[in-house]
Amino acid sequence: MHSRNFLPFVAVAVAVAAGFAYAHASVLSATTTIHKLKNIVLESGNLGRTLNKGYNTIEQASISCSYYPGCTLGMNIMSNVGTATCKSEWAIVGLVDGNSVDGGPLLESLPNAGETQTHVWHGNYFVGQGNHNITFQLYLPCSANANQWSVRYLVTTP
Repeated sequence: MHSRNFLPFVAVAVAVAAGFAYAHASVLSATTTIHKLKNIVLESGNLGRTLNKGYNTIEQASISCSYYPGCTLGMNIMSNVGTATCKSEWAIVGLVDGNSVDGGPLLESLPNAGETQTHVWHGNYFVGQGNHNITFQLYLPCSANANQWSVRYLVTTP
């Protein structure tokens, strides 16, 4: 008699545990996509000059996506700025075909005289088949020194 009352609870427990395992596996598979690397663009430089207030284009690259339905661009941009005429926030901005990837998040206040700051920005953007332009800009709220920079753009397909 005792085992008859206990077996339904065991069956429910096993079903619930299996449901959690399935839900966990579904969440993992839904959030993880393996991408194949198709192309890499690496560029770097050292401007060593003062840039004006506003959006300043630092580098542009052209990429091609020949895969249907399209490609994912993985963007990694590093920039170093120095002495500025104000202490407002600056930003690293990534554009694809003129579209802002994420609005160029503001980083922090520009550095004091004789100091520098280095930041890295990451973004992903999906493009369709064809040729595309990637642009790296610095947004400066006032004049500031721009120094070393580097970009790494990855063209991938699922």
